[in-house]
Parts: sequence; C-alpha cells; structure tokens
Amino acid sequence: MVAEGTEADERTRVQTYVPARQRREWEERAESMDMSLSEFVRTMTQAGKRGFDEVVSTPRKSESSADPSSAHGPQGSALEERIRSALSRDTYKEWDALVAAVQDDFEAELGESIDNLLENGEIEHRHGKGYALL
Repeated sequence: MVAEGTEADERTRVQTYVPARQRREWEERAESMDMSLSEFVRTMTQAGKRGFDEVVSTPRKSESSADPSSAHGPQGSALEERIRSALSRDTYKEWDALVAAVQDDFEAELGESIDNLLENGEIEHRHGKGYALL
C-alpha cells in the first residue's frame, strides 16, 4: 500500500499534440460520456494500455499450428492486421508513428464499442468512477 503524500499520489501534467479533428472528436465523445476531456483521455489511455498489454503478452502457439492465421489468437491477428494496414512497401514508419497509427485505430474501435454498450444498456458510466457492467 502506498502511503499518503508519496510520489505515487502526486499528480503531474502530461501534454501531447494531436490533430485538431482528433481533439474535436475526443471532446465530443467525452461530452457524450459526461466526462471532462482530461478524464476521457486518461480513461482511454489506460483502457488502450490494458488492451495493448494483453495483445503483446498473448502467448504464441507453436509454428506448426493447424491454422496459421489464428496463431496469435483473435487479438494478435487483429493487431497484426492494423500493423499491415498502417505500413506500406515503399515508405518506412518509425516506431512512434506506428504506435500512433495502431492506437488511433484501437481508440476509435474502443470508443465505438463503449458507445454501443452504453446505448444497449449493458454498461454504465459514472463521472469520477468510470465504467461498470449493469
């Protein structure tokens, strides 16, 4: 357990630059979820990190798997497809640019999925608490 007032409790500012259309999209989505933009970005970043960590840590099946397209499970193959679509044969992308491209796709899918689940009444969002199943 972390003692009160330690570095782990301290809040610090994180600044990033995104295209104006991305910020507008985030602001609209945050408003529709009754969240501040900061809370939305924090929540989506943590959700994306958990999803990305799960994809990266998914154990690989042996190379002799009967179905090579499912060698990494559904998440791995979906991530690989995102990577393929973000790359081209004649242009190289640095790691950060590739991560950004994959994250943008993931965040868009996550946002749409959350919207659908909220609309279907399967989950709820409470300001300051987050999401929960109903």
